[in-house]
Amino acid sequence: MGFEDAPNNFKKYKLKNGDNAPIEPHEILADAEVPNFSEREEGLKLETPIKNHVIRRLFYFSVCIFLILLGRSFYLQVSRYDYYYAKSEKNASRVYQIPSLRGIIYDAKGNQLVFNEPAFDIIVSPGEMPKGESEFGAAVERIAAIVGRGKEELQTALDESKESKNPFILISNVPREAALALISRSAEFPGFGVQQAGIRRYAEADVLSHIFGYLGKLTEPDVKNNPEYFPTDYIGKTGLEAEYEKILRGKPGLLEVEVDAFGRPKRESVIANPENGKNLVLSLELDLQKKLYEEMKKETKSLKVARGAALAMDPSSGEILAMVSLPSFDGNLFGRGISARDYRELIENSDKPLFNRAIAGTYPSGSTIKPLLASAALQENVIGPEKTILSTGGIDIVNKYNNEIIYTFGDWKIGGHGAVNVIKAIAESVNTYFYTIGGGHGDVKGLGVEKIKKYLGLFGWGGALGVDLPGEKDGLIPDPRWKESVKGENWYIGDTYNISIGQGDIAVTPLQVTAAVAAIANGGTLYQPKFVKKIAEPSGKSDEQEEKFEEVAPKIIGQGFVSAKNLEIVRKGMREAVISGSSRALYDLPVKAAGKTGTAQFAKNKTHAWFSGFAPYENPEIVVTVLIEGGGEGSAAAVPVAKEVLKWYFERQK
Repeated sequence: MGFEDAPNNFKKYKLKNGDNAPIEPHEILADAEVPNFSEREEGLKLETPIKNHVIRRLFYFSVCIFLILLGRSFYLQVSRYDYYYAKSEKNASRVYQIPSLRGIIYDAKGNQLVFNEPAFDIIVSPGEMPKGESEFGAAVERIAAIVGRGKEELQTALDESKESKNPFILISNVPREAALALISRSAEFPGFGVQQAGIRRYAEADVLSHIFGYLGKLTEPDVKNNPEYFPTDYIGKTGLEAEYEKILRGKPGLLEVEVDAFGRPKRESVIANPENGKNLVLSLELDLQKKLYEEMKKETKSLKVARGAALAMDPSSGEILAMVSLPSFDGNLFGRGISARDYRELIENSDKPLFNRAIAGTYPSGSTIKPLLASAALQENVIGPEKTILSTGGIDIVNKYNNEIIYTFGDWKIGGHGAVNVIKAIAESVNTYFYTIGGGHGDVKGLGVEKIKKYLGLFGWGGALGVDLPGEKDGLIPDPRWKESVKGENWYIGDTYNISIGQGDIAVTPLQVTAAVAAIANGGTLYQPKFVKKIAEPSGKSDEQEEKFEEVAPKIIGQGFVSAKNLEIVRKGMREAVISGSSRALYDLPVKAAGKTGTAQFAKNKTHAWFSGFAPYENPEIVVTVLIEGGGEGSAAAVPVAKEVLKWYFERQK
């Protein structure tokens, strides 16, 4: 049975042609190529003519679209030509830093203490990184394999900086071979790059760590506060590296690189040449620094304590010759890119090795205050040089509200010292004498708390001295206003007595003690402490230019607030302390010395050990201050350190 003879089961699929005659299914499937098809079947075609109004609508619509596109093209290519041309030019070029060499640091004798060494960092540009998670993960995995790090470590570092819109350093100080491998395969790692950097290597890193400080990556606040820095720069975080950041850094150059669509460099041009940082010449003497550090380590180890600070200063200028803070740390850990583990160990260490106790640690001064108080009392005529005060073991004060309550302020020596003048009072550290000249007793009115505070301030206590290191603390000289506002308590005579012997709420830094004793030693001039002696032109220039430097002149904070005559009396008391008092261990030094010990209580049966003194007595060259936290008595713990340092210092000059 043929198709035409098949039962007509397709009625519901019949279509109508233009003349409303039905079209059979077999006609739909008929071969249009059969002979005479066009004549026979013309009336059975499925197509119907498109109406003219439809064509017109389509034409108008096409014209509108064309005009819109033409207008937009005109806007982009003509009206906004300059803007988009500049933008395209920017997108087609990249600007890189040409590193400047950071300035070198030398000691007073020309020993190089800080070195620049080449290094490479992997940097990340967040806007250029792969968007796909799998592509991104694969790139991180390949980079981890090249640099020899765990993928998890890199991923953690990326997660920590994922909110950053600025480029950032992913890995510091990668091996040179790894850096070259990444550079050669840069097309595989969009958004990742390699920058040449320089790391700082410090000579005697443990010994000098608190002086130099260290460099670190820029944080978001650093980027905002230093708009001239690239986000991938390093910046001084602490120490001299931070204080002299602008001088040491110099000015990096800029290199513009034109790239093609694949990021390959085509042309490059130098926008600005780098200017190397200036060099610093310190007043610090490396050998003296090492000796002071060695003796402090030895003494703290023997006492089974970990914390302390010591300084050596030139009293004629305020220049710091050595400074130690214990415990210390290895500054080179930061230069190499400190690991999270090492950094955590440092900040979680209860002895706080990153903390500079010499300038930021504040402690009760103990008896190191007594030469200052004696100077003030002489200057204010509270006492004369021959005025004697009887020490019988202490002073008793009766409670003015209840005469059955008696407060005793004792001498350290049971039974007292007898009648003493100012020289003997300093030499033997007689508490009764200083209670009396400070707070008054018997026929002596005393300075009173306000004058005590005034003179201590003139000696540099209670405020930062302005040393050229960041982080210096003010300390505290309490007074009635402070006690009322902080403790909500009244001020009593006992508070004045406590200050007069360096106890109670008074707090000073080792640097402040050193500067004050230097002022006594030099005849009454308080200098601003400083490390930098000269700022020199960077290397790489002519010999004639290299010799140019800027001398950093000593800066006087104050002078003449105590007469030379009165200070000479005080110095005699400090000399007598070496001859017959608590500093007798210094008597056999190669030169005559003078000084004052201190034993400052900070808890029940716990005391800090202090000593501060100078030598030679007649023409002082050096002041040495030693503080050992929890070290006990100054004469037993602090004086031995000073003795060994001074002995070495003057024997070396022979």
